[in-house]
Amino acid sequence: MLADLLALDVFQFLLVLTRLGAAITGMPGLGGTVVPIRFRLIMALAITLLVVPLVAKTLPPMPGNVPDLIILLFQEIAIGAFLGLVAQAMMAALNLAGTIMAMQSSLTNILANDPITQEQSSLLPGFFANVALVLIFLTDTHHLMLNAVFASYELFRPGTSLPTGDFAHALINTVGESFALGVQLAGPMVIFGLVFNGGLALVNRLMPQMQVFFVAMPAQVLGGLSMVMISLPVLMAWFMRYFDDGLTALGGGR
Repeated sequence: MLADLLALDVFQFLLVLTRLGAAITGMPGLGGTVVPIRFRLIMALAITLLVVPLVAKTLPPMPGNVPDLIILLFQEIAIGAFLGLVAQAMMAALNLAGTIMAMQSSLTNILANDPITQEQSSLLPGFFANVALVLIFLTDTHHLMLNAVFASYELFRPGTSLPTGDFAHALINTVGESFALGVQLAGPMVIFGLVFNGGLALVNRLMPQMQVFFVAMPAQVLGGLSMVMISLPVLMAWFMRYFDDGLTALGGGR
């Protein structure tokens, strides 16, 4: 009897850890190479200990053979990876907006580390990603990410067939919404670039002997950075509302 109880507890713990660990690995601020592996492991184990008693009623019994157990674990990994990918797709809006704004302000050749994509990117996408991560933790939005994982046990019960069609549809919609939001966030900079470059073209026609682009480069950088600083509060507030609504739709309501 005691052996059966211990086996059941270990199985439930492993099942929850599989989904939770896969989700944390992909979620911004909680996963990624910038977070030490030991910290991620300790965090996943601690949260799993808290979640197991709450979701124990939704967990299926332990499969009687190894192939069924492996299939069940892979299903949990897929659900956790889906939740992490949705969060990453929403963060992609800032990466797109920053890339467009960097192109308009001639800052594409200045590289910085992006904590979301885990690679070198232009200065503005990395800056926006860092600001977004600070706001996510300051506003306790990271709790919504963890709540979304907890709520997923009601939406996607372990042991049932995966709604792959719904997964693909939700991910495609999230990527489309992020693309549209990224273009909208970069709208002021796009207008600035059109006006500025149009003015340069007019000056070049009026004074052909003047090296217009050489003279205007510092002004373009200064004007672009000024536009970023002016629009940054509204830009980040708009993005945080979008990120909050997206996590709430996944079940991570406050």
